Amino acid sequence: MQSGQAFEVEQAVEESASDPALSLDGVIVAADPHRSVALIRRSGGSYARAVTVGETIYGFELLEVSGSGIIVREGQEVLRLSLSGEWQSAPRTAPTDAMPEPPVEMPASVRTELQRSLVEARLSEEMPLILTQTGLTPRVLEGRVKGFRITRLPRGTVLDEAGIRTGDVVMSINEIALNSPYTLIDLYPRLQAEDEIRVVLERAGQTVTYVYNFN
Repeated sequence: MQSGQAFEVEQAVEESASDPALSLDGVIVAADPHRSVALIRRSGGSYARAVTVGETIYGFELLEVSGSGIIVREGQEVLRLSLSGEWQSAPRTAPTDAMPEPPVEMPASVRTELQRSLVEARLSEEMPLILTQTGLTPRVLEGRVKGFRITRLPRGTVLDEAGIRTGDVVMSINEIALNSPYTLIDLYPRLQAEDEIRVVLERAGQTVTYVYNFN
């Protein structure tokens, strides 16, 4: 390799390290830190993916989620990404006798903007996988079905990237209470023309609303 080429490669590596290609769209901080979630997308990407602490996305391992941002590890480097988009080094040197931070409640709602044509194209392609590999179990309270718990969800699908997680209990969609399997069957055709979809679910004992706006 010529010296000029070597310089260009080294410069590209330095630029990549100083400007990681991630964007943080939001966070959901649970009482159990290991169940906290960050909405992460590749810089310039159209969709944010819900990532749980301990998971790896685009080469970054998610270490911590807080109300102000996230801490990730890329190789040997530990970085902090704030909700404002600011990156900084974040060496993890927490003392063993440090007091744990008080639990922070998850936000009441998470709003995401989506492009309808892209979502429809992905659903058309992924629907067989979603229908065959998504597990739903009715949650019965006082003898009545009040929502459906997601017991299995295929990774990498549009539902996964929209923030829905295994263990969530989906209670209503656009104010339609999910109280029977027949309600689920009727949902998809009723929602196709909607410009906004509101999904109310329970996660880690807390209620959160995911709002999806289509343009």
